[in-house]
Amino acid sequence: MGTEEDRKPTRINHRLVHALIVVMAIGILYGAMTAWWGLEQDYGGGEPSGLDANRAADGPSVATVPYSVLIVPLGVAGEDRSIPDDATLTAMVEDLRKSVDFDYTIAEPVKLPRRFLTRHTGQMRVDLALDEVSQRYEGKGYFRVMGITAQDITIPDYNFLFGLAQRPGLACVVSVERLAWRADAELRRQRIANITLHELGHTLGLSHTPDKQSVMVYSDSLDELDASGRFFTERDVELLVARRPDFAGRVFAHGSGPGE
Repeated sequence: MGTEEDRKPTRINHRLVHALIVVMAIGILYGAMTAWWGLEQDYGGGEPSGLDANRAADGPSVATVPYSVLIVPLGVAGEDRSIPDDATLTAMVEDLRKSVDFDYTIAEPVKLPRRFLTRHTGQMRVDLALDEVSQRYEGKGYFRVMGITAQDITIPDYNFLFGLAQRPGLACVVSVERLAWRADAELRRQRIANITLHELGHTLGLSHTPDKQSVMVYSDSLDELDASGRFFTERDVELLVARRPDFAGRVFAHGSGPGE
């Protein structure tokens, strides 16, 4: 059986094991919460329910231009209309430059496998797509990467989303599919400009704001999107420059940047 002295080390080891288990559990929980709150969701449908933009090949080369933003047309295998057209992407870049004067490049389209689609609605799982975009281009030297798709997007338990972004972080994904609903060409372009600037703003560190004059106001329907601000406000720009002084002269309020 052993003596009392023999058993003492065993009790100490048990306590150490228990302590290690508790520490590991706390670490896992913290990591999960950090990852979740690092994503900015911009969803619609209300409450949960069941251009000098050159086209670049997707390759191993590393971007060398500071503040380079890669625009990645995203589609799904077998979905012919899931990739946005060139005219949409060119206009989007022209509009982004009015607020964020970075160097934009349009990549060759990327077709995601069909496992990225939900089984019942055929929507793209944008959380999976965001992970794919981030992993694919991480370490290639791009300052930011924006995935743009014409496929409707969602995450579990939500009807749909307009976009999803890492805040702050490398990547965001935006869907233009719903932005043509009840819209002429001008309104569709404005909506795309709003959503893409909004999600890019998240990647640069901006949160949602209650200021309805700002493009960073939260919108969960097309009506709210149409009523929201179209550009950064002076306060948005102040927050960005306070976070990154090197953004001075590159981010603009009220769309007053150089544009095209």
